[in-house]
Amino acid sequence: MTVFDAAGLPRLVRMIRTLWDSTDAYRSVYYGEEANRRRVIEEHRAVLDLMRRRDADAVARTLAAHRGHAVTAIEAVLPPS
Repeated sequence: MTVFDAAGLPRLVRMIRTLWDSTDAYRSVYYGEEANRRRVIEEHRAVLDLMRRRDADAVARTLAAHRGHAVTAIEAVLPPS
């Protein structure tokens, strides 16, 4: 949330926090796997490094891949709809 807070857009941050809070159940499933926890740490470190280098395009690509990994992992454990 630190990155969102730094944007200086409190209304947007409130909306993001609401969405984040609504995903508790999914996050608990995702973080239940050690491999996912390790990957998240690596991806977050990569994003921070890219932000320090001010490489916005690479940050966007890395965050998209990060979200994709989470979605794929969660879809794998959810029953088909």
